[in-house]
Amino acid sequence: MVDLAQPDPAAQFEVLKSELEQYSAGLSRRPFAVAANKVDDPAAAENLRPFEEYVLERDGVPVLAVSGKVGTNLRPLLDYMRRMKDESLEREE
Repeated sequence: MVDLAQPDPAAQFEVLKSELEQYSAGLSRRPFAVAANKVDDPAAAENLRPFEEYVLERDGVPVLAVSGKVGTNLRPLLDYMRRMKDESLEREE
């Protein structure tokens, strides 16, 4: 989850991936999506499109724009997470 209201969400994203890798080698390369939080904040609106383009170009994964505060797109986020889990279980079989 990245805070879109911060000045540089791409930098946050890279720090998060680095921390995942430090925690467990290979963890940052497992299937993932990015939840971009605080889309209800006006500062976030300016950051969303450039951040989506950055993530898509860098990692080819979706950015799900959400607002935990007002509930924007939480159901699609949960549905996406469920599909990812189901697909992961299918690959393990």
